Amino acid sequence: MAQAERGELVTLDQIAIGVDENVAGQIIGASLPREVTIKGTVVRIESALPLFRGNQAGLVFRGRVSAASAPNVFAAVELGGTLGDFALVAGRLSARVKLIHVGLLESSVGKLSGGRMERLVRDNLPAIERAIPAIEIPVGIEESVGTGHERMGPVTVKPGRLPLRITVARVVPVGGRLWILLDAAVGPWQRGAQAGGR
Repeated sequence: MAQAERGELVTLDQIAIGVDENVAGQIIGASLPREVTIKGTVVRIESALPLFRGNQAGLVFRGRVSAASAPNVFAAVELGGTLGDFALVAGRLSARVKLIHVGLLESSVGKLSGGRMERLVRDNLPAIERAIPAIEIPVGIEESVGTGHERMGPVTVKPGRLPLRITVARVVPVGGRLWILLDAAVGPWQRGAQAGGR
């Protein structure tokens, strides 16, 4: 934990990738705003603030809830969530947002009507989660090591490919950085065709 807080996380048997809060914020912010309509009410997610501290991958979203038929009737809300379901697929590290908290910030129609809007959001968090796209971070990790048919003096290297299987082992959010630890497994060796069909 101390190494991670200093930005020096080193592992002997895993690959560590660190993602800064600011970088994550830019990636998430590029996909916003997002809107979803629920029972005649428009929920618009306008901004996101990642917080990677205290072993929690937190996100704070700010948004606006308004009647579809009367956009000037609105409530400003804050939604709190976490990142989960981390996966590494086709050179992209992805994670889904899980919303767990809703708070009313202000309302144009008074506290009572604003509270109704807040409850509507709270009762429909899964639909709002689906409207927020998965967070995707490009990660350049080779999926195999390959060799061609080569002669290096007395040594001959036969063509082939050594597959690499990279999986997410765990995620450590600490010190303003999200550390993703990856396990790498190799093999088995796959023989390739030699030049000239030999």
